[in-house]
Amino acid sequence: MGFKGDGARLTVRAALNNALGQSGRTFVNDATAISASTFNCDFFHTIVCLTDTVFTTLTDLSADGNTETGVTFTAGTIFYGVITDFKLTSGSVHAYKAVNANTGGE
Repeated sequence: MGFKGDGARLTVRAALNNALGQSGRTFVNDATAISASTFNCDFFHTIVCLTDTVFTTLTDLSADGNTETGVTFTAGTIFYGVITDFKLTSGSVHAYKAVNANTGGE
């Protein structure tokens, strides 16, 4: 079973769907504020930097409270976590959606 943003558990199928990117992803390359709820998902479980990328904001519920904003991450950097929202200063990313436990199947 996998972790869902609110502490609920995902089914094995839903967790596998997350791991394999089956819930989809979104491409971001501008300074628009991105929220998981806007994309009909609980959170983003993975963010892949496609180019050198700087975050203006990055909310990761699994982080220890430190922030990665204002730092340049090179192309190929991968973030894993419970990312609910973010905004880019520069760069481009793929943000992978986490399935909703209620629609992930049994």
